[in-house]
Amino acid sequence: MNSLRTLYNPSFFQGRLSYTGYFEGWYFKQVSTDLQHVYAIIPGIALGTRPEERYAFIQVIDGMSGETHFIRYPLEEFEASDKEFQVKVGNSKFNNSYIDLNIDNPELTLRGRIEFIDPAPYPSRLLSPGIMGRYSFVPRMECKHGLVSMDHGLEGEFQVNGTSVNFTGGRGYIEKDWGTSFPESWIWMQSNNFTRPGTSFMLSIAKIPWMGSSFIGFLGFLKIGDTPRFFATYNGAKIVHIKNLSRRDAQGTTEVEGVELSIEGKSPSGRDKLKVRAESTRRGALKSPVSGRMESFIKESVDAEIQIEYYSPENSSSEVPSFSDTGRRGGLEIVEHIFSHFQKP
Repeated sequence: MNSLRTLYNPSFFQGRLSYTGYFEGWYFKQVSTDLQHVYAIIPGIALGTRPEERYAFIQVIDGMSGETHFIRYPLEEFEASDKEFQVKVGNSKFNNSYIDLNIDNPELTLRGRIEFIDPAPYPSRLLSPGIMGRYSFVPRMECKHGLVSMDHGLEGEFQVNGTSVNFTGGRGYIEKDWGTSFPESWIWMQSNNFTRPGTSFMLSIAKIPWMGSSFIGFLGFLKIGDTPRFFATYNGAKIVHIKNLSRRDAQGTTEVEGVELSIEGKSPSGRDKLKVRAESTRRGALKSPVSGRMESFIKESVDAEIQIEYYSPENSSSEVPSFSDTGRRGGLEIVEHIFSHFQKP
């Protein structure tokens, strides 16, 4: 069982290397100030039942090209502190202050250090240790989600196969997942590269196994400046509209992946509303966990556009949003059969 220290600090390593059928991974996203470079770096561990299924890894996705890399490391090359968020895979280090990469293998050479400026962590509370809310206390959930930094500045650069990529002045984001497997179906989206500085958005919708059955749950936030607004199944918010926008473009040559949805929230000051439209065309294939084994694949874009309209409680009945903006270089994953759960019989 996790200690109170790890429970109230979801960024910490939540597992044990002795576990079987378990995975844990951290997602670090970096976007350059000119939006011309986007890299997501994912360190983690896979703990299957057989020796060859137990290892550490680093995944890398270039959001502009969709090129991905999966680098395996012996499990002995994974280290994690139980007193702070500090993870080491091979010669690369990860925490909430910086990442220091030293990847050198035939498919990818990636070195460099990126400092994180003024990270914005999820506020931990007594009855809500993380963005999972009260579900943080439920043991043996298939997949748990942690929010490490909603938004932060970047300083530093990478050397990618000998080419310098400068991230100074750009924006970063950190989250994580742990458990046994990713959900059967889900939608995930995220961007903190909006026109208005300090704006950040994330939304995750998933089919969640529960006591022999399942339900569709979601969680997310919209941070405008210093003020985050959280939307989740557990705080009374509801998805009132959702539509699959995936299609071919007008020329019939490019596959467009997209979703449109509306959420009605419930806050102490009344009902508010969030409208979202997200679309992407460039995607890469990332490995994902099934019973602790990294044997499945998901398609992820790190180049999505996410349009946001937010209607405050005072403005919820108006046709003019209180806030409207478009996030660029967004993350987007859609497992399309999630939409079948919203169709009326």
